[in-house]
Amino acid sequence: IVLLILAVAALFFGIVPGEVARQKNPVMMPPPYPVSAAAADLHQGLFVADLHADSLLRGRDLLAHGRSGHVDLPPLQLDNVGLQTFSVVTQVPAGRNFTRNASDALDIISVLAIAQSLEGELRNLDSLHAAGFRMLGLVHFLDNAVGGWVHGEHKGGLTDFGRALLQRAEQLGMLIDVAHASAALVEDVLALATRPVPSSHGGVRGTCDNQRSLSDTQAHAIAASGGVIGIGFWPRATCGDDVAAIVRALRYAVDLVGVEHVALGSDFDGSVQVPFDASGLPLLTEALLQAGFSPADIEKVMGSNVVRVLQSGLPAG
Repeated sequence: IVLLILAVAALFFGIVPGEVARQKNPVMMPPPYPVSAAAADLHQGLFVADLHADSLLRGRDLLAHGRSGHVDLPPLQLDNVGLQTFSVVTQVPAGRNFTRNASDALDIISVLAIAQSLEGELRNLDSLHAAGFRMLGLVHFLDNAVGGWVHGEHKGGLTDFGRALLQRAEQLGMLIDVAHASAALVEDVLALATRPVPSSHGGVRGTCDNQRSLSDTQAHAIAASGGVIGIGFWPRATCGDDVAAIVRALRYAVDLVGVEHVALGSDFDGSVQVPFDASGLPLLTEALLQAGFSPADIEKVMGSNVVRVLQSGLPAG
């Protein structure tokens, strides 16, 4: 019986996560991803930054190149990705959807992780900061003690605890990410924040009209804060399944708020389908060139805007 249990455990923890990652994170075009010499030369001179990937949830060795997800370190290094933001999610409801998740839904992350979220204790934010966390997403797929999710039951703004949390996060030098936040929560954060506000991953309603995408008004307010809008790569963010759809969203956002406030927010490994994996980022550089973006503007969108926000919003130490 013990040997059987060990065999089942080995199967579950050794094989199942990789298979789940493959099924949950497909790519439209498998690698390799050839590009023109001009695009390759330009890309090799870029500092690429991506504001959001969920790869840490997958239990994979990111130091080794594999085929069970979108991201690991070897292709990031080859593609000049100098900064990759990895999320640490504390709540994902079982049977999650994009319309409504009840607040008492079974949280599948509690099955996968030992530690929970802030648990309503402000002092836990200091522990996260001490551990190196520098950007804080307030909500994910449920309303919580901080405020409302964009598809939540109440879609509320900041609670009293949320206001205290924002104030403490800014004292610590942490940036507040408004991705997944309800309209009221986005408005409250932008009204109170004194540091640049990023939206790490999502779309814009001008090219993909759904509640998860930013309205023109929200996009302008994020830009006015000095923040950046991370454009996602998946269909619900772009209303398309190819590189051209990502470029359309980037172009709309740039024309709307200025090239200094637009960035990449792939959502790689976030249980989404994307046109390419992390080794295909040069495809995006080539598509931006073909769409008429200048090399200087491509440099900003592909990474330097994120660097600017981090440098201006985070403490030097």
